[in-house]
Order: sequence, then C-alpha cells, then structure tokens
Amino acid sequence: MKRAMLVVVILFMATGIALAQDQPRKGSYIQLEEHDWSLDWTYDFSYPEIMSRENISDTALGTSKIIDHTLDLGIRKLTGGKRGDYMSAMIITGFTTAIMEHSLSVAEHEMGHLQVWSRAGISRNHFRFYDTKNEPHKVDDFLEIWNAVWVDNQGLKGAAVGLDTSGYNELYGNPDLTGHFTEINIMIEAGGLNQIQYSLERINNRIYAGEGHILDGPGWLWRMNNTLMYNTSMENSDIRDYLDDLKLLGIRSNIGHVKNIQWLKYLSGSSLAMYTGVYNFFDHGETKLKPPFLWWPEFASYLTTHGPTLKIRRPIRERGAMLEPSIQFSLDDTKHEEYGLRIEDQLTRWARLNLGGFINRADGHWLDGALTLSPFAWLDLGVGFTYGKGWTYEREINGKTFWFADEDEFSIKGSISIFFRF
Repeated sequence: MKRAMLVVVILFMATGIALAQDQPRKGSYIQLEEHDWSLDWTYDFSYPEIMSRENISDTALGTSKIIDHTLDLGIRKLTGGKRGDYMSAMIITGFTTAIMEHSLSVAEHEMGHLQVWSRAGISRNHFRFYDTKNEPHKVDDFLEIWNAVWVDNQGLKGAAVGLDTSGYNELYGNPDLTGHFTEINIMIEAGGLNQIQYSLERINNRIYAGEGHILDGPGWLWRMNNTLMYNTSMENSDIRDYLDDLKLLGIRSNIGHVKNIQWLKYLSGSSLAMYTGVYNFFDHGETKLKPPFLWWPEFASYLTTHGPTLKIRRPIRERGAMLEPSIQFSLDDTKHEEYGLRIEDQLTRWARLNLGGFINRADGHWLDGALTLSPFAWLDLGVGFTYGKGWTYEREINGKTFWFADEDEFSIKGSISIFFRF
C-alpha cells in the first residue's frame, strides 16, 4: 500500500512539473502571503508525568512546520518567486518532504501507543523502540523516536514500540487495573491511529480558521491515509489485534468498518478546502488555503473500546466567534451516542475563550476550557482545565486517567505559544 502511495506521489510530481512549466496568464510570480506558524507547549499541573496527545501533536506538527517553511523560504530565494521555477522546485523537493512527513507520522503513531502506557502509570524508563532487526532501544520522547525511525529505515518503513520486562510486570501487577487489561490493550492498540486522527483534526481546525497553507498538504495527506494504508496482513497488526480484543468485550467489528468509514473524511469541508487550495496553487500561485465556503460537516473516526466511531462536527465561524456542535457514535455499539458543543470567542483583542462540553448516553460527561491571553503579537499564554466524570469517547481518547480506575478526572493546565511570521 505504501508503494502504491509513493507511485501516486511520483505521478503527481510529474504532472505538477508539467503544469508548472505551462505558466498561467494570471501572473508569473508566486503570491507572497505572510507565513504564520507557532511553537506550542502545554503543561498539565495535575498530571505532569503523563504524556498528552496535545504535546505529541504539537511536537510533530511544529517540526513539520519548521521543515516546510524553511524549505519554502529557501526555494523562494533561489527562484526569485518565479512561479514555474518555484513550483517545479517545490514539487521535486516535495518528494523528500513527503518521506520526512511519513517518518514524522510514524514517530507520532508510536508515541500514541506510549501515551496509553504512560496513562497506565508506566515510567518512561521502560519504553523501548524496536528496530527492523527487532532489537530494542531505550526511548522516552518524540524526537528520540523520530531519530530512531530515520536512522533505522530512513522513514520508509514502519516501527514498533513496547516495554521492557519490568515495564510489563509493573503494568500487570497494578491492582487498580485488575480486571480491565482488555480495555487497556484495546486503547494501546488504537493509540497510534487515534494520535494521527487527533493531529489531523487539528490541521483541519487551522484550515477552518483561515490558517491553512499549501505546505500543510503532505502532512495532511499522510494522516488522511494512515488508517486506510495500515497493513492488516502482518503479524501483530494494530487493527487486527484491536478487533480480536473487541471480541473479548462482546463487540464484533471488522476491518471493513475500520477502513471504509475513513473515506468519509475525503468529503469533509476541510478536504474540499484542500482540493480548492491545490487548484489555486497551480492556477495562480496562491499558497494560503481559504476556509471551506460550504455549509458542510467534518468527519473523523476513532478506534475505541466500543468499536470504531464516526464523529461528525461542524465548525461555524462568524466575526471572530466559533460554534461547533458534534455527535460521535460507534458503528458496532449504538447505545453510546455522544453529543458535544464547543464555543470559542475572541473576547477582546488580546483575550480568547474556548469552552467544550460532551454528554454521553452512558451518563458520562466531559468539560474542558481555556482562556488565552495575547500580550504580544508573537506570544500566547493560556490557562485551562479538563473535567471528566465516568466514561465518554472524549475522555477515552484525550483523558489522563482511566474511568474504571478513577470515576472523576480533573486537571489544570498552562500553555504557551510563540508565533513566527515572515
């Protein structure tokens, strides 16, 4: 499947170079819009030792931005912004960028597994990366795994993570988790693909906010295809192991349910914006993506202890405010629909509020919120909270504790974002 993906990329490059050399009459230079990207970090004062999906995503997407925009600036300098030369150079180097993006998504996927082990109370000292020779290497953060993936196979193959013997003994010897190891194994198996889906939603949110860029394309494409391309025929396949463990909970799903639902993501409003952005790039050199112009929903899918889900949401933005209703439900367990509403408002020029609430038919609920202050154009400082009671999809995917071990979860967080514009 990955070979097929590379063939598609090569064909796209060849077609793109031909189109780039046939410069349209709308101008001979790339439109010089300002670039915006940020370095973000969140600290959880309540659970500082537990990895968060948010920080894993921040590191992956931030690294991608640094690579993409540095490449873009260098090519603009070398080509003088001439559209034909610029496009040809971008498409050629884009092949290398696509491989780099793949290696980033592999590292992010593996960190998604480690995040669940961290949530189970396992120390990072027990985390191991297994190379293509099945030899273990100690790793405990994203950049170490990304480097291991690149050194091991130049990002062209997959990877695997696990625990050392002491780590597994620590996990299965925890009395608070006794009787729930099937649920934990399901979450571990699903953790990698869910991490990629989480980051894809964040990229799509940027597109809706008018912050999307054509350079988001390679990372967006890899994350869109991550579950579809995932190998289900190999030994220790995450998806096959996930489906096998679901059966132990009495839930019968199949590979078709996991993969076929992914196609809906290509009909999301952000996807339509990406398609339009690619056309605008080749047609008249526009590099910024315009937000979706249709009243159209976003589709996402997560792997949960109740089976693969379909999440439908619609961000509605108007005059600096955003209202986002959502629903998430399992394809195999229809008794646990989850309804959500997120509100974001620009209170003043320097203050922004974000609040979200989710209620599940299983009687669980989840609340989160953040107040972000912008004392300078290049700096955001935020304080936020999360509160979960019982089980919800939102807590299963984004929480720091397990609902079967702790009925309630509450945390206070601080965040910082440094913006770069050039």
